[in-house]
Amino acid sequence: MIPTGWKIAENADLDRAFEFFETVKDMTDPPFSTYPHGLKGTLERLLADGRLLLADAPGEKGPQVVGLLGYFHGTPRLREDGLFDYVDPEVGYVYFFVVAREWRNPYSYHAVPFLASCLLADGHEEARFRTYRDNNDLINKLYRKHGYFIREETNIQGAKANLYGAKVRLWVERFGYYAGTGA
Repeated sequence: MIPTGWKIAENADLDRAFEFFETVKDMTDPPFSTYPHGLKGTLERLLADGRLLLADAPGEKGPQVVGLLGYFHGTPRLREDGLFDYVDPEVGYVYFFVVAREWRNPYSYHAVPFLASCLLADGHEEARFRTYRDNNDLINKLYRKHGYFIREETNIQGAKANLYGAKVRLWVERFGYYAGTGA
């Protein structure tokens, strides 16, 4: 684990990650719980077909999960059978990023260089990420600042969303690089 508390999750982290995901499932509209594989299934898919990053913070009973970031090796396309196909394997597709409100700073800030080092270790030179188009001006502004607008899309839940991309090496130049990701 690096000093900021971010680490690459393993299968042994699934239950702790799921417990945290349950506490933040309604933070977005539509909520995370509307993901096609459900909360636990989404985490399982990321452990199998991508990378799940987990942020730990000190807690009364030991480390507690305070953030999750998941990306796939390629852009997921939902099939009729409910599974994903992945296109554009050179892209690390950020599927979600959430940090508990009371831990957002510095965990959110340190997530970007850790994410960049993990993406590069996995062979992804480009990152893609999406956010809701409406009622989300702050996040859209942030994503435009750290990436570039690609197009408007309708996401899996049927909401209008903006798709952004970023060159991962530019993030490294801007935010630094963590060499010891274990990836």
